[in-house]
Amino acid sequence: MTETAETLGIEHKAVRFVLNQAAGYLWHRAELASAVALMERALAIDEARLGPVHSDTATSLNNLANVLHDQGDLNRARTLHERALAIRQDRLGADDPLTARSLSNLALVLHDQSDLDRARHLLERALAIFETRLGVDHPDTATSLDNLAAMLYDQGDLDAARPLFERALAIHEAHLGADHPDTATSLNNLASVVHVQGDLDAARPLFERALAIREARLGADHPDTATSLNNLAELLRVQGDLDAARPLFERALAIREARLGADHPDTARSQEQLAATVAALENRQ
Repeated sequence: MTETAETLGIEHKAVRFVLNQAAGYLWHRAELASAVALMERALAIDEARLGPVHSDTATSLNNLANVLHDQGDLNRARTLHERALAIRQDRLGADDPLTARSLSNLALVLHDQSDLDRARHLLERALAIFETRLGVDHPDTATSLDNLAAMLYDQGDLDAARPLFERALAIHEAHLGADHPDTATSLNNLASVVHVQGDLDAARPLFERALAIREARLGADHPDTATSLNNLAELLRVQGDLDAARPLFERALAIREARLGADHPDTARSQEQLAATVAALENRQ
């Protein structure tokens, strides 16, 4: 049977949909290597059938780059995000919400590459687009607030970061619910600022809420759960409760070694924190 252009178009869309759905599921479960393999197939199909500068190709580039970022492959993630951003700016416009997403995603990679000034500029652009196009209380605006606040936090501007984290948390709780994973992210971020500002008693219940949500919604062995375990453990360590901190550090390290690999920066960070805690316990005896 001869395949018409219409038939091929339908098949392309169906295969692309299945690949992206499966890859998204695997990414949500932090099965990153499997997700990358499917996303690479989806990207190859888009580039072959739609061309290298189609808006759907930009989506596939963006998705693959996000997973590569989570894997710690920052250079490749940056290249793909830059390609996606260029396509979206050209095809959709400089103020389209999808362009804003590409600005945000590229900024997060730049942040992890320590290019904080450029990352901050991109995040400010993205937030302005989200607020203008989607509204000041939209969940995507809240995520953008979280991202910019995290940048300010890392630059040491805690007084500027805290109200943005508080705004993001309020939006996520109102629009997504008290037990949504994005709400957990906002809780974790706000707790981190409160912790560094020295209010440990206020930070602890926020970290505990974030951990409970992530364990329930993402699973006990998800990398985000490991982040919450690690943050709560660090607070306990600072409070002097080394006995309570140690098993949380151990759980976080085990998750990161299994899900991210021994060479991932987060795994190395967990190894260092656990080693410091064990050494402190031994010196205490």
